[in-house]
Amino acid sequence: MATIRPFKGVRYNPDKIDDLSAVISQPYDRVRHGLQDKYYAQSRYSIVRIIKGKEQAGDDEKNNVYTRARDYFNAWLQQGILMREDRPALYILHQTVTLPDGSKHTRQGMIAAFELARFDEGIVLPHERTLSGPKVDRLNLLRTTEVNFGHIFMLYPGNHINELLGQAIAGLRDSPQLPRRDAGQVPRRPVQRRFQLSHGHSGQHGRSRPRHPTHPPPDPLLHQDGYNSGARDIH
Repeated sequence: MATIRPFKGVRYNPDKIDDLSAVISQPYDRVRHGLQDKYYAQSRYSIVRIIKGKEQAGDDEKNNVYTRARDYFNAWLQQGILMREDRPALYILHQTVTLPDGSKHTRQGMIAAFELARFDEGIVLPHERTLSGPKVDRLNLLRTTEVNFGHIFMLYPGNHINELLGQAIAGLRDSPQLPRRDAGQVPRRPVQRRFQLSHGHSGQHGRSRPRHPTHPPPDPLLHQDGYNSGARDIH
């Protein structure tokens, strides 16, 4: 059985960054065709400086893209550009898209800390074949910064988790800090809503909310994709 937990997320401080579109980026493996230069020019606090930093002449073991990523992260925290949540939380994400026929579809997911498990336990079903280069690159970033800057995209079956999440966020207001424009070339931009679920938060009627759903996913999770999205339903 998969075990998920709330965690203290780190996010941009809305008092310092009033437009997330200026600092967010495409996932690291899609930062190509001039996008890296574009993001660097948009803001000195662009996340691309951490997740896909530029190589420099003379890079060595003590000064390289990974050590600079660590230094950016630590400096932005100290300067208040980034802020860490006071309480552990689950982050519930709704993405609604309008299809060509005019109908709307909402994909619901959550961002959470996931407890590692042995492969032979069958808790997480594997991804297809992966490339060693990107895995080494992301592992180097993780080891140097000791921070996860991306998410593993996991799929879970059934509606029972969605029902629990729906009950947990009923009456909660979604986050106002969402991008004003696309971070890249997205043909049909989804409308995004994010809910922060933590112990002690109350809904419109003053009801106390649990820290996280009381029942973890009972079925195996499928490792669907790489380093960019949270767990989502597959029904």
